[in-house]
Amino acid sequence: MTEAEKLFELYILADTFCNQHNFELNVSKLKILSLIKKYSPAPATLLINKLGIIKTNFSSSCLGLQNKNLIVCKKGKEDKRNRYYLLTENGESVLKSFYELLSKYLREEDLSIDKALTILNKKI
Repeated sequence: MTEAEKLFELYILADTFCNQHNFELNVSKLKILSLIKKYSPAPATLLINKLGIIKTNFSSSCLGLQNKNLIVCKKGKEDKRNRYYLLTENGESVLKSFYELLSKYLREEDLSIDKALTILNKKI
């Protein structure tokens, strides 16, 4: 298995992990939260490009996250058409909970992708 195949399998396993542990969000929405945290305040155009999705899908996902009080949307100061996203405390908490839950299964030092896949495949 190539490194690219391993990385993609890891992504699939993370999605399955969310579903099997009744986590409140799927990986697609967790990606949005993660990117918002990384680029905060995160411009909508940057997030759309990083996610590789169309604007309407992005807007729909963000609306759902806003309704769950996980993110907030702010208008640009100079150009009101620009939108910027920030995590709420609740959004930070949800993202942290996901990472902690996933990390619980991956506690070994020097964990390689191979080891992570092996562990996740056993757990899922």
